[in-house]
Amino acid sequence: MAWAKGPPDRVEISGPGSDNPIVITDPDLLQTFSVYGFENIRSSVDNMKFLGQGYVLTRYVKRGVELIAWDELVYYPRPFGLRGYVYYSGQLESRSTPYDEKRYLVSTEGDVAMHGILAERIPEFVLKDIVEQGFRDYVR
Repeated sequence: MAWAKGPPDRVEISGPGSDNPIVITDPDLLQTFSVYGFENIRSSVDNMKFLGQGYVLTRYVKRGVELIAWDELVYYPRPFGLRGYVYYSGQLESRSTPYDEKRYLVSTEGDVAMHGILAERIPEFVLKDIVEQGFRDYVR
């Protein structure tokens, strides 16, 4: 299989508050989810705090005319206006990379896009709830 570069052809987001996956196919928005562009691989994180529930992102790429699930990440919004975290599960086929199963900060563009997508598509998604949960975790 060829190495995926650039934006995926489709992204599916699932998690709290969404019964069905949110499907992203808009080419401009997909730029934000580029492989190793959404997750800032230069900003690895050893200790992720204020996690709460995450949102699973599956990125799809075209192989010929077929869409295949390429890789998977878990996005964790963060409280207090800080960039979210992402856990990069890795590629879904047999190929592994040195970036698999590690935690990173989300790129600024990726975090802004995710907050916008979640706020627009999941009525229950409110940053206030994340902030309150983060504060409760922080004071424990």
